[in-house]
Formats: sequence, C-alpha cells, structure tokens
Amino acid sequence: AGAPPEAEGFRRGAAFLEAAGLTPGERRRRAEVLHQACARLLRLPPPQRPRSLAALRNLVRGACCTARTHSASAADLATALGASEEVRRQAPLALPPACVPVEVFPEEALAAARCRWQRLEARGWVARSGAAEVARWIASQAFVQSSYAPADVAGEL
Repeated sequence: AGAPPEAEGFRRGAAFLEAAGLTPGERRRRAEVLHQACARLLRLPPPQRPRSLAALRNLVRGACCTARTHSASAADLATALGASEEVRRQAPLALPPACVPVEVFPEEALAAARCRWQRLEARGWVARSGAAEVARWIASQAFVQSSYAPADVAGEL
C-alpha cells in the first residue's frame, strides 16, 4: 500500500522553501506566503484550528497562497510603458535597495500593467497628474507576484 495522500503532500511541501534554483525574490515570496498562513492559523482559537492536512489546506486557500515582492525595476517598467522623460527622472523610479536583487518583470505582468496604463491615459489621468505622481504609480506596479497551491503551503507548515 502507498503512503496516505496527506503524507505525500507533506513530502512535496518539504522542498517548498529549499527547492533548487529559487531566486531570492521567489524565496521571499514563498516565505511571505508561509508567514501569512501562520498568521491566519494563529488568529484562530486552538479548539477551532484544523486537525488534518486537508482542513489546513482549506484554511490557507485563497489570500494565503499569493505574495508580491516589489523587486522588478520600476525604471524599466516606465520605459516599457512609454512614460515621458520627466516621469522617468523621478526618484520613485530608482532601483530597489541594493539588498533586493532586481528580478525580470514577467511578460504577463507587463501586459497587465500596459493595459492599466492605457486605461489611465484614456481617462486623461496621466496628462492631468504631475510627473512625481505618475512615477509613484509606476513604482507601485513594479512587482512580481506568485501564487502557490494550498497543498504545497499546507504541506510545508
């Protein structure tokens, strides 16, 4: 007989933070997801906490399985969006701190940011707003987001 499904989930989850080839940003997002799941678990009174791995998976499903890091280059995003030179010179578009390695902005995230940018342009917000405000908006969009399977998060816990 094989191992029970819950034991298999635990073995899969054991490599969640220690998988080979994880970038520092990916490792930080995975750690953040684990912190969110632990915080959610600790908010429950002990008698209401999950008693099985399946119940724990249900608890962490949803918001506990997604994390963002602002580790993409806002300056590169500003260039990709076609922001004006004045906007690109603003301080919020400076690189993240040296301790945060810059990650490549994922193509699907770039497409979504372009769509949001085009809506702002169509509404006239970009033209009405100051360069610093536009730069802050661009910096807020320079994130990398990852979502994880509840089974992997629960298995690591």
